[in-house]
Amino acid sequence: MKSETGIHVRPNLKIVKGFPDLIPFVSVFFILLFFFVLGSSFVPVQGFRVTLPQAAAETSYVPRYCIVTVDAQNNLYFNDAPAASFDVLKRRIAESLSGREGVTDLAVRSDKQVQAETLTKLLEIAGELNLNVKLMVDPPARTVKTNFMESE
Repeated sequence: MKSETGIHVRPNLKIVKGFPDLIPFVSVFFILLFFFVLGSSFVPVQGFRVTLPQAAAETSYVPRYCIVTVDAQNNLYFNDAPAASFDVLKRRIAESLSGREGVTDLAVRSDKQVQAETLTKLLEIAGELNLNVKLMVDPPARTVKTNFMESE
């Protein structure tokens, strides 16, 4: 036996004609864009790819600097421009310092395979030009430590 209900429901929906309003979509898009820009970090690292050694502690120093890069083959670069020798490098650093005040640091980005002799020569150049040397390293790998405590 079939039972039928006597209630008939007619929807009052009407088809909307015309172009949909895009202002709410654009507003949500710009709000999301704003939060993505705030949440991202832009750290410009110039230059050539080198494998930096790891340090025991995390540092976050951004110097007022001149950058010297030494790759794994002991090639020298000053602000991403190749320098043929230490004399050329010293001359370029001195020229760069003559027009800029407040530069007290020489940031050295060296591959971890660079010989100590090369770094020693860079330290000598920095000493002659009265610059502090900051050796750039990768921060230590972050590990998540979870402590589980026994509850009674």
